Amino acid sequence: MINEPWGSLPEPDRAFYRSPESGLFLPVGHSPDHGQQTSDLTGVLANYHEWVSWSNLYGSAPTYDEVVARLRPYGLESVLETLGAISGRISMPEGGDPVKPQREIISWVFDDPRQLGKDIETWRTDIANAEFGVPTVKVFHELQLVTAAKIALLKVPPTHPDGPSSLQGFGEALLMVTDLIDLHTQSHELAGSILEDSDLARWIGFVVPNRLFHGGDNLRNALARSHDLYLTDRPHLRSKTAYINLPEWFERITGVTPDLAWAAMFRVFANTRTAGPQALLTADTFREELNLSSDEERAVFALFAAHADTLREKLVGSGCGADNLRVFDPLPFGETPVVVHDGKAFCPSVAFLRRKMTRGWFHIFLTGLEDKRERKRFLDYMGPVFEDYIDTLLRRVFPKVSARYVGPDFLDSPALHGSKKCDAVIVYEDSAVLIEVKATLLHLPVWRDGDISALSEKIDDIIGDSAEQFGGTIRLIEEGHLKEQGVDPSQIESYLPLVVTLETMPNDFMVYRLIEQRTRRQAMLERRKARPIQWADVGDIESLETLLGAGHSLHDILMARLEDCSYREESLGNWLIRRYGSTALGPNPYLKRRFDEVVAPALEQFRSRRPAD
Repeated sequence: MINEPWGSLPEPDRAFYRSPESGLFLPVGHSPDHGQQTSDLTGVLANYHEWVSWSNLYGSAPTYDEVVARLRPYGLESVLETLGAISGRISMPEGGDPVKPQREIISWVFDDPRQLGKDIETWRTDIANAEFGVPTVKVFHELQLVTAAKIALLKVPPTHPDGPSSLQGFGEALLMVTDLIDLHTQSHELAGSILEDSDLARWIGFVVPNRLFHGGDNLRNALARSHDLYLTDRPHLRSKTAYINLPEWFERITGVTPDLAWAAMFRVFANTRTAGPQALLTADTFREELNLSSDEERAVFALFAAHADTLREKLVGSGCGADNLRVFDPLPFGETPVVVHDGKAFCPSVAFLRRKMTRGWFHIFLTGLEDKRERKRFLDYMGPVFEDYIDTLLRRVFPKVSARYVGPDFLDSPALHGSKKCDAVIVYEDSAVLIEVKATLLHLPVWRDGDISALSEKIDDIIGDSAEQFGGTIRLIEEGHLKEQGVDPSQIESYLPLVVTLETMPNDFMVYRLIEQRTRRQAMLERRKARPIQWADVGDIESLETLLGAGHSLHDILMARLEDCSYREESLGNWLIRRYGSTALGPNPYLKRRFDEVVAPALEQFRSRRPAD
């Protein structure tokens, strides 16, 4: 018999709130604030956000042409500059308060912010209900800004010498863009399951905006992690068939050293952190500050920037236009978040720039390697790299003296050669946590095209293969092959399988149901001692490191999550915040130190390349 995924636990009730940034309805229990789960339901409702649009306030549904008519007088340069200023402001709420930047931008953009405030207050009171109360309102959000940038690139002339002195029309255009987003998104009715392709297609409409704009990842952690994974050599992995020296390959592919690439991206990112209108960064200033040659300038900009004409051609080529805004298409801004126009650099979406500075390194490798064999070698090598990253983390948490950790040193030894097994085992008195590490990442075109078959294939690869590895490890333990490592099958009452992914896969009730169905199909976890498979992405594991370092038990955490009826199907990271609070999780000490080590060379590169005064 295959273990029931949730035993006899009752099915939790489902209610939905509207996502603050995707406009779609999501299950209650998933916090609206970028993955930050509050401590109780009251907190969730208190943080409920609602987009506000033109039609919400003034009744009439705007058209694409009305948006264009309001943006054109400003000219492309002013539009991109203003979008960048707004994005930079909403991406850095002071003291974690997302409302204050909204208020400040409203005062800056609209001629009569008091009247707009009254209009919003009337509307939000009208939509209040007993279940969610009166929502906090967001006037500006990243998906809106990206969509406005697309429209501007397609329809707004380069400059407008007699443009209006007021931004009122610009603000009205953004309110209207939110209406257009609603018009072009899929049905708000979320599929009840994703076991069939038709359901999976609807689910993608939920996945894409969450993945693009609801990362919830700590930027310092993500920067340090991405440097470790993609720009750090690991000579101790030379024995791996696919081994490559990542820094050397990066320089060969791009023509830029990793340190110079970091310095350049940090310089652009720093320009987005201004509190008011964005100080324009010109290509000349950028070249002079970093003391770049012409060849270096082209190579550096190619990493994260493209000319407006190039982006316009890509948008037209993708079919983006009045009839289809391709709202959730992460390209081309996902590849090149910085737009160069008339010698100036603009960043209409800081969210995309942040992604470029983190997981974007993966895509630089993937798109830069034209030889299929080299591309395959890179992808093959990223598996051992991520496994080594997680192994190193677990060794910090479970040092040898703890006698709890069985890692690759033994599991990959000749004694177990040819056997199916997972990547790590953590031993407790009457249980064992089994950890399988998956470096599979979904490529941007999968999300751009809504490629159901590719997405389904990746999920199958992660789920099916993990079930095989867990099943094989359980058999090895039950047959006594790990007894000398302290894993005595006669003492083990339960196995807790945990898949750790590099990809930030949505952890919701539909994903777990998909896992259940496909695990049943694979029929791998037939052992009665096996508990349901749980998922965690790399950010979750980094949060766990802080908790475990403070004395908490991984076994107890995973068991408590399984037994939590209300929240057992949400992401591990959200569940940890809800249960322990964000203060208990705290900063990851290793990543904090690594961030300082990563930033220091970038700053030194910047200082060393600046011409003498």
